[in-house]
Formats: sequence, structure tokens, C-alpha cells
Amino acid sequence: MCIKQYQGAKSPCWMANLSLISLTSINLIHCKGWEHLPPLGQFSSLQYLRLWGLHAIKQIDCSFFESSNGCAFPSLKKLIFDSMPNLEEWIGVDDGCMFRKLHSMSIFDCPNLREIPTLSYSLRQLTISNVGLTALPTINQDYTDNNWQEHSQGLESLVIERCEKLEYVPTEFFQKFNSLKGLRIKECPQLTKRGISDIQLPSVLNELTIGSCGDLELPLLQLLPNLTSLTELKLVDCASITSLPQAQVCAQLTMLSSLDIYNCKELSSFGGIQALVSLRCLQIHRCDKLLEVALLLQPPPFPNDAGRKKNALLMDCFLKNGDLYIDHPALLLMEPLRSLSSVSTLIFSDASGLTSLPEEWLLQNHAALKHLLVKNASSLQSLPQSMTKLCSLEFLQVRNANLIRSLPDLPTSLSSLHITGCHPVLEERCQENVGLDWPKIARIPLMYIIANLVTLS
Repeated sequence: MCIKQYQGAKSPCWMANLSLISLTSINLIHCKGWEHLPPLGQFSSLQYLRLWGLHAIKQIDCSFFESSNGCAFPSLKKLIFDSMPNLEEWIGVDDGCMFRKLHSMSIFDCPNLREIPTLSYSLRQLTISNVGLTALPTINQDYTDNNWQEHSQGLESLVIERCEKLEYVPTEFFQKFNSLKGLRIKECPQLTKRGISDIQLPSVLNELTIGSCGDLELPLLQLLPNLTSLTELKLVDCASITSLPQAQVCAQLTMLSSLDIYNCKELSSFGGIQALVSLRCLQIHRCDKLLEVALLLQPPPFPNDAGRKKNALLMDCFLKNGDLYIDHPALLLMEPLRSLSSVSTLIFSDASGLTSLPEEWLLQNHAALKHLLVKNASSLQSLPQSMTKLCSLEFLQVRNANLIRSLPDLPTSLSSLHITGCHPVLEERCQENVGLDWPKIARIPLMYIIANLVTLS
């Protein structure tokens, strides 16, 4: 049984209805006139509780936890506080008897909330975003040594975002939860190594996101050799990172399949990422210094067969049949991207400065390349005449291609062609049965070619 109460309600009149004793779900949404929360702790069967947009609530006090059986919210599994801008204080119960079965807690946009009471060791997921905490809550450890291992491994996912006042994280978050699999720390500029004693992360961690968290960025990156189960790494707004780890470190990350690097302004070196043997997805966006290095390069010609054989042991597995997302073609001039020869998907997220596609690099990957997407191709004048040599290409999409006036011959493998915002002449040339370019595209099953359509995303 569940209940929802929306904007406009002045009081929780349903609280007096004793027939709701079996209530399992409550959503309180935009009850902006409420200044006090009702005693929801009395619902012993309640499993899901969401408080959203209760703007007048300043305090969560003991009355909220009022219960007839002595333990508040004994069945609650998921708790969400969202958009409560005036919430300042959360007072827990003295005996710590609350949320005994809580598995997931999320707190969003409560910028004045300074402290959270001690949480139950049953917690599996904790998300805190835009909250005014200076320290994360502690985890209840009120149990005997005999069952220490059973309960110390509960937390599996920890997300901390946009907590600008956060300075301290209890030791147990990084030392005692051996089953922590997902960790995301972003936009916490006051959270530094001084706020975390003896940083450790469990070897079972498989997803890690680091972003804009002061001088904690490098210490977390230095822990990578121990994270042998890591499958996904995201570096976002990391101003202190100048280089990716060296090859000897990357070689230990044998499970890493996805690496996302976004807005790392000081990053100037790929380090030894070619040693990431399991990497299948690499995304690089808005890394200004890395792009500066690439644009200054005067590289030798793309590797010939002899050159590729020389680097075969190093490059054979790197991004093999993988996906590469970049925002500037100049990055393809840097090693190890320059020597890639088996990329399955190439996406330019912003090709506004690109007058022609990197033909040599495309031909180097001709046997594996299946998907090619060029976004914001406002300067692209034409597609290369060698397109027919891309013998595995199945999907081609070019957006905002307002200068392209004609098409070359296309590979017979192509099954989907999308060109949007092209020159009106191209649209006319692709008219069914009558256009000059129609014979080149007539056999393609899925086709969309249209002018005067701008799509930036």
C-alpha cells in the first residue's frame, strides 16, 4: 500500500487513518506549507519514504521518529530527501534505534543541512549531493566482534557531489567496507588528504569517479595499482592531474574497460594508457593542454605495416574493437591514439574546426571501423574519396554539414547514412531516382539526408 501527498496540502490529514498501518510507501511532494514533519516512524511496514520540495521544514526532530514499538522505521529500506533548502538540523534518536533495515539513502539539494545522525550498518547505498555537511555521517558499529565481518562489508555505493563545505570523511568509509564497488567524489573542493586518514580503497571497487576535489585527486589516482577489479574510471574537472598513470601502473588494471576524461585542463600526457589491455571505451573532452601538445606536434607519417609490427606487442589489445570519443581530430596525432588500427567506433563530439576527415587514420582502421559519427561538422567541406575502402563501415552520421555539396562513392557495407544540416545542393543531389548522387546511396536501407537542420548535440 502506498500514499502520495502533493502541493497544496496544509496538513497530513491521512495520519489519523489507522487503516494505513500497512502502508509501505510514502511520497510527500511540494508540501511547501508544512513546517513540521508528521510522526512517520509509527508506520512499522513503511519501506519507501521520499520527502521532496518541503521548503518550510527547518528541522527533523525526535517527533519524526515517534514509534509505538520502540524502534523508528523498522522496515524502511529506501529514504530520499530532495530539495529542502531550509533544512538545517537533523536530530537522531538517542539509542540509535532507527533505520535498522535501511539499504539506500539519498539526500539532494539540502545546502543548509549541517549534520546527519549516525547511520545503520545495514546501509548499502549512500548518495549526498549539494548538502552543507562538513563531515560525512558515521556508520553505527554497535555490534559484537563475532559479527563484525558480516556487517562491516555493507556499503557498496558511495556518491558525494557538490558538497562545498565537506572537509572530513570518517575512516571507515575507505578502510572498513570491503565490498565498496562504486565511489564517486565530485565538486568537494575542501575535501583534502588531510581530511581522510590513511586513504585505502577496497580491491573489489569497480567504478571510480574523481572530480574537482582539491588535493585529494592525486592521492586517489595513486591508489589505482591496488584496484585490480576496476572496470570504469572517470576523471572530471581534475585540475591537479597533469599525466595519466605510467605503463607499469596501467598494466595492473587488467579489468579496466572504460576511461572517461573530461575537462582536465592541466592534463598534457597520456602516460602509459596503451598498457590498458581491456580498455574498450575511451572518451576525451575539453582537455585544453593535451590539445595544445597535440597541435604543436610535427609527427612522422602514420605507421606503415613495418611500424605497426614493431608496436604490435604494445598496441595489439589497446582499444581493440573499442570506441573512441574525442572532441578534436588533432588528438589522433598523439601516441598511442596515432598507432591505433582496430577501433570499431569513432565519434567526434565537436568537429567545428575540421575541414576534412583524418583520412590516413581512417584507412589505418578500415578493417575494424563500423561506426563513424561527426558532430557539428560546420567546416567539413567533403567526405574523402577513399570512403569505399572503409570496408567494415556500417553507420555514418554527419551533423551540421552545411558545406557538403556532394557525396563520394560509399562502402557497400554501409547500412545507415544520416547527414543533417547539409548544403541544399546535396539534398537535391540525393533526391530519389533523379538526384545525381542517388545511385551512390540507393541501396542503403536506412537513410536521412536533409538541409537546413542544425543539431548541435
